[in-house]
Amino acid sequence: WLGDNNMSEYLRKYSCTQQLEWLQNEEVQLFSVSDSEFVFARITAGIDTYDVAKHPFLTAVQSDHVEEFGIIPTDLVIDLVRDWECDSSNITLLFNTGRCGSTLVANILHKTGQ
Repeated sequence: WLGDNNMSEYLRKYSCTQQLEWLQNEEVQLFSVSDSEFVFARITAGIDTYDVAKHPFLTAVQSDHVEEFGIIPTDLVIDLVRDWECDSSNITLLFNTGRCGSTLVANILHKTGQ
């Protein structure tokens, strides 16, 4: 999805930060997850990346409108989530591989309001 560029080349094009306060910005979204790190992206203000009618592929719209990346080690994210005091009953993280019907599932969930 990054074309001819690999992730490290792509990240070098943008300023990166590890400040945890940065995550509180409402334009910051989860971009990718690996065994070693969570990558967050600050998206251009006003872009509704969750409007599946306009943007059926989340990573495509995020890549088109990313302004800044933040990389946080996985172990730190796990510690933060353990200490996080919030209602997590409506948080869903779906993992999928490409070309598996995930866009169809996302569209169904969006249309049903779930």
